[in-house]
Amino acid sequence: MLLCGSPGIRKSFLAQHMGYCVAAGIPWLGFETTQARTLIANFELSSPIFHGRLRGMSGVIELQEQTLYEISPDICYFEDDVMFNQFSQDIRPISPKLIILDC
Repeated sequence: MLLCGSPGIRKSFLAQHMGYCVAAGIPWLGFETTQARTLIANFELSSPIFHGRLRGMSGVIELQEQTLYEISPDICYFEDDVMFNQFSQDIRPISPKLIILDC
């Protein structure tokens, strides 16, 4: 799935919400989901904003342990083999079934 649009229309929030719903195994916007280990990689929002949103969602959506993970790399160019390989290596121990790249 690709979410695109003008700045400020809440694409990142929508992607984070989808990640939470999949991690919890609850419907997302009326679509059934299958619970899966989910990783959200934030490349766009500042860390305080990103983590504030995650804390807000955690007060509404209950998750089992080890179903939602997040990382906020400083920068990553996926066309750069070294950076891509490092990113892949960093997330391998998590073994996510869904990876959300918020760029």
